[in-house]
Amino acid sequence: MGILSCLSGVLGRFFGFLDECYSRLCSLFSNFFDQLSTSKPKRYLFAVFVIVLILILALTQRHHTVTPSETPSDECYGKAAVIADAGTCSEIGRDILKNKGSAVDAAIAALLCVSVVNFHSMGIGGGVVFTIYSASTG
Repeated sequence: MGILSCLSGVLGRFFGFLDECYSRLCSLFSNFFDQLSTSKPKRYLFAVFVIVLILILALTQRHHTVTPSETPSDECYGKAAVIADAGTCSEIGRDILKNKGSAVDAAIAALLCVSVVNFHSMGIGGGVVFTIYSASTG
């Protein structure tokens, strides 16, 4: 229970810090947009900035191509599979299973990876939520 209480304390402090950052960021944006609405040159400058940012993001995106694996046995399992939002995370879960880890170990590894790789799809500010059922404890 010591590890769980320690982890709970760390997570509590982390989410407290996250809430504080969020409130400061909201007040910063509020002040920025208040100043933006009172100055016409600032509005034009902001519009140009947004357009340039969108163009940069659109032009720098690369299209990823999926190449077939050299060893098909790594891609297809007869008894187990690990699926995640990101291919890297699926591979991490697969490697856990290959190294005699349990399905729960593979799921935890894949979810932790997804919380880092695709933090935007894991809830506000990233993170992960686990629901694990143990038949022995109910």
